[in-house]
Amino acid sequence: MRKGFVVTVGTGLRAWVVLLVVPLSFCRADVNRPLIEAGKKATALVEIYDGKTLKGWASAFCIDKSGVFVTNHHVAVTGSTNNKLTLVIDAGIRSQRSVTATVIKADEETDLAILRADHVGPYESLELADPASIRGLAETAQVTVFGYPLGEALALREDARPEASIVTSRITPCATSAANCN
Repeated sequence: MRKGFVVTVGTGLRAWVVLLVVPLSFCRADVNRPLIEAGKKATALVEIYDGKTLKGWASAFCIDKSGVFVTNHHVAVTGSTNNKLTLVIDAGIRSQRSVTATVIKADEETDLAILRADHVGPYESLELADPASIRGLAETAQVTVFGYPLGEALALREDARPEASIVTSRITPCATSAANCN
C-alpha cells in the first residue's frame, strides 16, 4: 500500500513540476521590456461613436511626439464625427486620459489614416522603422503586436478600459503572402 502511495505522490509531484515549469517556458526572456512599455504607451484605444452612442473600438499608434497617430481608414471613416475621433491614451492605467483627434488624411486603398491629437503633447511615440529594416523582415522573424482587438471586453471592471494587448509571435507564410495561405 505504501509503495502505491509513493508512486502516486511521485507521479503527482512530477505533474506539479510540469505544471509549474511548462508555463514558465512561455515567459519570454528575449522580449525587450523597454520596447513593450514604449509600445503600450504609444498605443491608443479609439472609441467609435454613432452620435452619442458608443459603437465600437479600434487601435491607433502614436508615430510622433506632437500627437500624430496612425489608424485604419475604415476606423477613421466609420468612427469620426466631423473628422473627429476620441483617443484614450494610457487606457486601463492611472494616467488614462481621453483626447479628441482630427482626421488629417485617410487613404482607402492602403486602409490607413493619419490623425492629429487636438490636445498639445508630448505623447509617447514609436519610431518608425527605416526601409532597410523593413526589407530585412523575413519568415520566422519575431514581431510584437500591440492593440485593442476586443475593445473593452478585456477590461477588468465593467466601468474600466483594458490595457493594450501584446502578442509576440513570428512572421508566418500567411502573414507575408496571401497566396501562401490558399
